[in-house]
Amino acid sequence: HPDKVAAVIGISIPFDHDYFGRSCLGHLSEEQLSKLPNNQLLVASPINPPSVGFKAIAEHQFLHAYYFQEEGVADKALSSNAREFLTRIYWGLSAKGSLGEWSDYPAEGTHYLDVLPKAPPLPWPWMSHQAMDTIEAAFLLAGPDKAFSGGLASYRVADINWQIGSQYAALDVTVPALFIAGKEDPVVQSVDEAALARVDQRMSDLRGVHFIPNAGHFVQMEKPKATSEKILQFLNTL
Repeated sequence: HPDKVAAVIGISIPFDHDYFGRSCLGHLSEEQLSKLPNNQLLVASPINPPSVGFKAIAEHQFLHAYYFQEEGVADKALSSNAREFLTRIYWGLSAKGSLGEWSDYPAEGTHYLDVLPKAPPLPWPWMSHQAMDTIEAAFLLAGPDKAFSGGLASYRVADINWQIGSQYAALDVTVPALFIAGKEDPVVQSVDEAALARVDQRMSDLRGVHFIPNAGHFVQMEKPKATSEKILQFLNTL
């Protein structure tokens, strides 16, 4: 909607990147990918909704997106361990963290906390005890059993959003655009050269692509000064 939007800045997730499709395949090894029937590999295309990919991958290993589908299961498990989950996920997605090797765990009987490695104790250079207290308290406002239900719902309506988004899928971004991401972001590292090339192809006025060193998925938290500088430089071009 160039008539309503003056410019756009994307952070961490590249434009035209199907997070619920292509990225999910990133959790499979080359050997596991080779065993998938051709119709299951189509998860990485616009042909099948995300749930097809979730199920295909879960037949071989644990996948968070598939685990999140059954309402109430992940909600309860994560809410009852809110502080532990938040600490592990924030660290796991950071530049120095790790999300673990999910292929070692079957989907059946595995919970998200089973696959996430433990995190070092706070504080970290970019996260204080107080900041984590604030984050945890905000999530728990939803209730002791539904702290993360809002976020989990985005996975549960992935097919609906896929259907809604189909009408916009072929439209390019014509307003001035900027993309920022942490160089060590696991999402960015799962993106191939072709996907990154599409960012430039689909944005006719792309004014910068910046991969900030020593930052992961939460680049604006790990490197706030560098992130803000890139944003301000971009705004000054408008």
